Amino acid sequence: MQRMIAGDVVRALVPAFGLVVLFAAAVVLVTLAIEDARQKTVPGGRCFVFVALCAAFQACCKSVSSLCAGALWAAVCIAFWVAVNAAARRRTANRGAVALGEGDVICMVGLCLASGFDAPMGFACCFAVAGAFSLAGLATKRLRLGDAIPLIPFFCCWFAYAAFQVIV
Repeated sequence: MQRMIAGDVVRALVPAFGLVVLFAAAVVLVTLAIEDARQKTVPGGRCFVFVALCAAFQACCKSVSSLCAGALWAAVCIAFWVAVNAAARRRTANRGAVALGEGDVICMVGLCLASGFDAPMGFACCFAVAGAFSLAGLATKRLRLGDAIPLIPFFCCWFAYAAFQVIV
């Protein structure tokens, strides 16, 4: 019988720890989604715990290269945020207008880290569901053009996609 050394034990427990971190991140995301749905805003500072949990999840369950890919996609999401908000400011006289809030972007950074290489597909899934919801709201006249919708509840789709990709 081989003797297990401490490093072997730690390597064996890391994926299980990753699943615990995944559950904690899911709880934090659902809490943020509820707050966003109720108040239509989430301060960015509340989202940093989610980012840390997502990075820990990816580090435990995948590889460093996947975590780095997620960081690269996070930079792309930040650039997307800057572009979308610049366009929103140009369309209105209000120079403080934002289409995507700070909390949304910080959560997207966390989701990119959790998704790794799969971040573009998670992004697409999330915004496809949000778009379908918006179109349904317009069709039923519950939404009007220009209405704001909370995005963090739709990030749950992206998170579920990321978790599925890592677990499977």
